[in-house]
Amino acid sequence: DQNPDGYLKYDGALGWSIRPNSKSKNLLYASNSAGLRESGEVSIEKDSNTVRIAAFGDSFVHADDVSNLQTWESEAQTVLQQRGVNAEVLNFGVPGYGIDQAYLRYQSMGKNYSPDIVLIGFQPENCFRNVNINRVFYTKSTDIPLFKPRFVLGEGESLRLVDSPTPEPQSVESTIAGFDSSPLAKWEYYYHESDYDPNPARSSKLFSLVEFLASTISEKWSRSEEAFYSMDSEGGMLCYSVLKQFESEAKNNGSQVYIIHFPFEKYVKKSMQGENIPYAALLEKIKSSGSNVIDLEPLLEKKAKEKSLKELFIPHYSPELNQSVGTCVGASIDSAGTRDENRGVSDCLA
Repeated sequence: DQNPDGYLKYDGALGWSIRPNSKSKNLLYASNSAGLRESGEVSIEKDSNTVRIAAFGDSFVHADDVSNLQTWESEAQTVLQQRGVNAEVLNFGVPGYGIDQAYLRYQSMGKNYSPDIVLIGFQPENCFRNVNINRVFYTKSTDIPLFKPRFVLGEGESLRLVDSPTPEPQSVESTIAGFDSSPLAKWEYYYHESDYDPNPARSSKLFSLVEFLASTISEKWSRSEEAFYSMDSEGGMLCYSVLKQFESEAKNNGSQVYIIHFPFEKYVKKSMQGENIPYAALLEKIKSSGSNVIDLEPLLEKKAKEKSLKELFIPHYSPELNQSVGTCVGASIDSAGTRDENRGVSDCLA
């Protein structure tokens, strides 16, 4: 929290969050007084005639690279209103988040808004973030070198939270420098003493909007993605458990829940070439578990046949693709806010 003008700020419970009443350096993003990506204020008390929809996740939910009015949430709200639904779609997304942080943001903030519908972003690379507690160890070129909380699996696949609250910004450098003797080291999946290089320069830029990691992601996992996503590994099991517990808690609080699959560009390309995506088994397990899943993969493949992938990913979704995603989401959800356990999977092409 050393930059009073930054869009992101330190948050002890979440690692980082969006600073209230702020704008990004490129002026694309703006937050309200609650730290939501909203151009206006939102009352915590919900109007009884309003269907309130709350979206949680990483930069693809936050809708990086487009303005507030171009986000898929904004388009989904418009689509629902055109259907005659008095809907509001709130954007709780935060750049750089894992599914764990999205869940914690729901617990600490989102559920207080009493959403009728909760949208959970499943961007598969988030599974790797779930086992990370400091982004320096995950991707050394990160501009958000902060610690984050992390869940670990206990008996019966129960979840236990560690590294909470997280170290404050002023102690990040010293904590990393002495990480080999830190009690946090056992929870850092990407920490290996053999390739550890304490570099104070990593702490020089604490908050940045650069979150897309495709070109800088650690090669530690790129060689064995399928094994990482396996339900026999911590990566797959933890990702599934956090996602399902998030879903269960939101349902218990009276919300209908949809999990939205946001594919990376490289996975859309693989799928179009007839190759298997490494997290296919995990995605199928989510779909077969009874979750309401909005799968964007078929939509993105269809759009990629009309335009090149480079035009659709900039590197996040382009304005045009955000519009298509918003139309898909607005058409897929049950706008009455009622529970429908048999709704199943929507691929946005039906």
